[in-house]
Order: sequence, then C-alpha cells, then structure tokens
Amino acid sequence: IIVCVGTPSKTDGNTDIKYVKGVIKDIGQHLRKTEKYHTVLIRSTVPPGTTRTIIIPILEQYSNKIAIDLLDIFKKLKQNKKIL
Repeated sequence: IIVCVGTPSKTDGNTDIKYVKGVIKDIGQHLRKTEKYHTVLIRSTVPPGTTRTIIIPILEQYSNKIAIDLLDIFKKLKQNKKIL
C-alpha cells in the first residue's frame, strides 16, 4: 500500500499531516479485517520522526496489529515513474 497524499504547509510553516493521519487510520481499519500480509509505504513528505512517533502508533491502534512493515521514502521519487 502506497500512501501519497498532500502535506501542505500550515500558516506557522509546519507540515500539516492531517491527510496522512486520515489515510493511515483508514488503512489500519482495513488491515484489521484481513490476515493477509501488507507493506505500507509512506510516499508523502512528513517531518523526521513522524513515522515512528505518529504513523506507526495510529496504524497499530486501528489495525490491532503490532508486526507491521512500514517504509518511509526520504528521497523523492520522480513523478510518473514505475516502482520496480
């Protein structure tokens, strides 16, 4: 599962990750209903530490799973290119 949603800047200059949090909640609810293995890839731009401190706890809470593969892309992928 690839998460690629907007992360606009707030008026104070910080990154607004509300859309990422909403999608992660939805993914967690879906994962709760399945026993299949999934890897979640964060493609959206998020501040350092967000994956560990915010995204993983939300995903674990809503999926009711602890062992979750979650990847974060630090380097931007070139748009319109395939991931092999």
